[in-house]
Amino acid sequence: MSAETKKRASKRIPLTPAELAEARAAHIVELRAKINNLEGELAEETDELAKYVEQTGQEEFGALKAIKRVGAAKIVGDLTPNELKYATEQLMNELPDFVKHSLDMSKMFNALRTDSKVANALSARGLSMEQTASWTFRAKSEK
Repeated sequence: MSAETKKRASKRIPLTPAELAEARAAHIVELRAKINNLEGELAEETDELAKYVEQTGQEEFGALKAIKRVGAAKIVGDLTPNELKYATEQLMNELPDFVKHSLDMSKMFNALRTDSKVANALSARGLSMEQTASWTFRAKSEK
């Protein structure tokens, strides 16, 4: 909002439609900046609270509840992307029961505890599997 527009608004002089539109546009820009700042602050606070939940296991915080979202299983190891691609191709040949179009990571992860063939194939290449997870936080009144 220009200084002249602010001056006219403070004196209760009616704004023209164009001035009012400019004032609204400037207000929208201000609101978006505030929202961006708040979203950044929310992301930082959420990350810190998620770390605390991981460390302590506490999932209830007054009116806020932590909800763990389990993601996809993935192969992990100290390999370059090309080495991992090659290792994945080898695993596809060695473990055909776990191949659809590509390796079925979820099926492999579930079989890891009971099927020594999967565990041996991974450990022979210095690989392991882990399941990704993330935390979201909701007010207890939200469903």
